[in-house]
Parts: sequence; C-alpha cells; structure tokens
Amino acid sequence: MAAISIRQLYSRQTWLSDGTDTVWNFQFTGGYLDKAHVKARVYNPATLQYEGVPINYSADFVGPFQLRVVPAIPAGLQFTIYRDTPKDLPIVDFTDGANISEVSLDTNAKQAVFIASETIDALLDELYGLTLLDNEFGYKSMRQEKYTGASTVN
Repeated sequence: MAAISIRQLYSRQTWLSDGTDTVWNFQFTGGYLDKAHVKARVYNPATLQYEGVPINYSADFVGPFQLRVVPAIPAGLQFTIYRDTPKDLPIVDFTDGANISEVSLDTNAKQAVFIASETIDALLDELYGLTLLDNEFGYKSMRQEKYTGASTVN
C-alpha cells in the first residue's frame, strides 16, 4: 500500500503515511535552489504537534525530487516535505563593476518567487487548511479541505 498524498501546494507536499514507504517522490513549483532548502517534518494528529524528522531517522536524496527516510514514518502520521528558501539575505550578492550573469539574475528572481510562494503556502496550510489543486481545466484553484465552522452567509 502506498502513502496517500493529502495536500499539494506550491512549495510543500504532505502524505498520510502507511508505515511502509521509505522513498518519497515530491515536487515543488519551480524546483528548489539548493538541497539544503528541502526539509521534512512529521505531524501527529493524535497530539496535534509538528516535529522534525526524528533524530534516529536518516533522510537523504536518492534523486533530485526523491527523498529516502528510514525507517519508514509510522502509519497514521502526516509527513511533509517542504522548501524553505532563505529569507534573511539575498542568495546572490551583486557588486559594482562585476559581470552580471543569467544564472545570478535567475537565482535572484527565483529566490523572490520561492519566498512568495512559501509564504502563501504557509498561510493556506497552517491558517486555513486550503490547498491548490489542478481542476479539470488545468488551472490552479483553491478548495477547502475541511469545513471548520458555520457559514456566515445569510
């Protein structure tokens, strides 16, 4: 049995673990700038707590968008792989008189776009329980995954 993907956002993907999977195929819109920006966490619905991948676990890349985590995440826990692009300083530092390359410009632009999408995902995922899914027309749309309160529409 394979783990069930329960949420796909721009910069994170979450599965409900089945207790057997150790290789996780993930995707982020636009990819990532560095493997160090790819992180994982576990959510335990019983305790309502997020935690990093436990210290006795090993997590390593087996492909550009494949992460192996051993031993397997226990069944019933939610496992999230997410991108966390540095937000404190620009990755590229331009200097006067230096040659500007396409790679530097692309990295600078991607960092800004990635930070924006990670911020949107954090708001959707943590505050509202919303996800972005492809609808039948191929566009991204917002869908509420769980109803959490009474309607305010009269």
